Amino acid sequence: MPDEIMAVMIMALIMGVPIVAILTSHQRKMAELIHSKHRESESQVGVSEKLDMMMHELHNLRNQVNEQSIQLDDMRNAKSASQSATNDVADRIREEA
Repeated sequence: MPDEIMAVMIMALIMGVPIVAILTSHQRKMAELIHSKHRESESQVGVSEKLDMMMHELHNLRNQVNEQSIQLDDMRNAKSASQSATNDVADRIREEA
């Protein structure tokens, strides 16, 4: 009986070592995958925050450009209005003379 138990234990040891090695390797690979995904998600959060900041800055720049365009148009309109008023005054002076 002890010989049979010893034979079974030797077979279990021979079969058990590779199985334990395979399971350990698999566990290590899964842990690496989980950690790499966690790092990627953290880096994507940082990229997302930077993208949001850039979009906000772009929105502000567009608003500034629009405001400056409106101011330029107002200045041009004021200049042309003052020129037409000056021309009207000059025409009246010529007519009276």
